[in-house]
Amino acid sequence: MSDSLGHRPGKSEGEERVRKIIWSSGGGVQSSAIAALILKGLLPRPDRAVIADTGRETQDTWDYLNNVVNPALAKINLTVERLPVEDRAGSGHLPGLFSASGQLLIPAYEVGLPKLSNFCSSYWKREVVKRWAIKEGLTPAINWVGISTDEMSRIATPRAKNWLLDYPLVYICPRSREGCINEIEQIGWPEAPKSSCWLCSNRRNPQWRHLRDHRPDEFAKACEEDERLRLVNPNLYLHESLVPLAQADLGKEGDGAKQVTFGCNSGDCFV
Repeated sequence: MSDSLGHRPGKSEGEERVRKIIWSSGGGVQSSAIAALILKGLLPRPDRAVIADTGRETQDTWDYLNNVVNPALAKINLTVERLPVEDRAGSGHLPGLFSASGQLLIPAYEVGLPKLSNFCSSYWKREVVKRWAIKEGLTPAINWVGISTDEMSRIATPRAKNWLLDYPLVYICPRSREGCINEIEQIGWPEAPKSSCWLCSNRRNPQWRHLRDHRPDEFAKACEEDERLRLVNPNLYLHESLVPLAQADLGKEGDGAKQVTFGCNSGDCFV
């Protein structure tokens, strides 16, 4: 278990103190709660705070970060830095939906097969932050990730000695997702958005409707990406109904009252 300095088991205090604390924000509920806890003095101030920009994050996330979180953190001289989109292929475009080996990175649906695995969080988030930290000379480091106590199954064991994962909402200031919402309310901030990409196939109808009705430009881009998937594989879809997103029946307001969350718990993108 970590203590208030972000220590992890099996490491001496002297060894841990030389490590920088890098907070990987996802821009959502848990990450906003971490910001609130830092401001309250319940979490130590990290050395750096970053959010990886996939080029596909919804504008709701950026608006909340720019208008609520970063102005508050500026009081303690801390900013969640937005890491630029990586163009690893050198094409000048957004990171592709397929890896160099042809593996689809997003958890889309394929006809006749189980839902595909999620690799985008690693390619577009975790590895981006690691490469940035190495380039900035910040390793060895402790990397904070915003997983809450109701998501214990998502806790991973670090594989590299110079990159230790730590979970402040589990080991330092234990909070469930509900507890995170309470922290945000207590500090007087508006409700935090769900962090997600506009093409995330973990969306359910209420989230797709919200995107369609409130961010029509992003919904249109999601429909375009959905069509591009089938240029590679005609059996791939973003919507669980296995029809083109532009044609999918997204229901109406009031439908799916119990379907308020995504197809994942609270996301695999640092939340």
